[in-house]
Amino acid sequence: MKLLLSSCSQIETIIGDIYRCFAEKVECADDLKNIWTKLAEDEDRHAQEIEFFSRLNFDEKSANEKLPKARADRYLSGVKSILEGIKITDIKENEALRISQKLESDLLEVHVTLSVDVLDKKTAEMFSCIVQNEKEHLAEFNRYLELKNSSH
Repeated sequence: MKLLLSSCSQIETIIGDIYRCFAEKVECADDLKNIWTKLAEDEDRHAQEIEFFSRLNFDEKSANEKLPKARADRYLSGVKSILEGIKITDIKENEALRISQKLESDLLEVHVTLSVDVLDKKTAEMFSCIVQNEKEHLAEFNRYLELKNSSH
C-alpha cells in the first residue's frame, strides 16, 4: 500500500506540473491561467499530504488495497506522457481544458475508490478530503467554461 500511495503522490505532482505548463504555455484569459496556477498548488499540496501521511500515519495492517498498484502505475505513466507531450507541442485552450477536465475526473474516480475501499480509517478520511477538493477543481473548470460560453 505504501507503494500505491507513492504512485498517487507522484501522480499529483505531475498533474501540478501539467497545470503549471498550461498556465505558462496556453494562450488564454488570465482567469484560466490563475485557475491552473491555483490547481497546480493544490495538486502539490495533495502530493505532500499523501507522502506525509504514508510516512507517519499509515496503518499497513488495517489497509485494504482495492485499487491495484498496476492501475495507479498505468495512470502515472499516462500523466507523464501527457506532460512530455505538452512540453514539446503547442496546445490550444480548448484542448488544455479538455485534458484538465479529464485529469480531474480520473483523479476524482481514483480518490473516491481510495476513500471508500481502504479499510484504514485515517487514509480513507484523507482521500475523502482530497475528493472534495477535486470536485471543486471540476466545478472551477465548469464555471470558467460557462462564463466563456455565455460571453460568446
